[in-house]
Amino acid sequence: MSEQPQHQNPPPGQEPPPPPPPGGGQPHGGQPGQPGPGQPYGAQPGPGQPYPPPPPQGGYVQPMSPPDQRTWGMVAHLAPFVASLVGLPFLGSLVVYLIYKDRGDFVRRHSAESLNFQLTLLIAYVVAGLLIFVLIGFVLLPLLWIASVILQIVAAVAAYNGQEYRYPMTIRFVS
Repeated sequence: MSEQPQHQNPPPGQEPPPPPPPGGGQPHGGQPGQPGPGQPYGAQPGPGQPYPPPPPQGGYVQPMSPPDQRTWGMVAHLAPFVASLVGLPFLGSLVVYLIYKDRGDFVRRHSAESLNFQLTLLIAYVVAGLLIFVLIGFVLLPLLWIASVILQIVAAVAAYNGQEYRYPMTIRFVS
């Protein structure tokens, strides 16, 4: 003898529970947009199922803690060493500036300072490269490189210690 599911009538004055959504969706209380029973992961919600809400755009950005700001300030000064492997050292500072400028004032100031220094160095290297034709560039290029390495390390140490640092003779393109 097979048993058939018994449907219980709700007590007087109450409504019966709603049926599950069509298309094999989540029962009530499940996560919207998540696959339901018999629905593969990544599939579109079935008919009657809501789409998950879109992520918030703009608005509040969580600030960084002071130790994180010091770390990313240091990275802004050291990233040009890595970015110089592709021939564009200013990209390292630019990436840190664009990603973290809104997360803390300290990291914004240090990444902007590093970006300004890298752009100033780019101009100085172009001028020194042109001065190779008058032989002065052969002296200027190594001096620029040595000075830039020393100044970037000093700036990175200052940032890591939570101190402000301004590169000498730097044009302030970004503030």
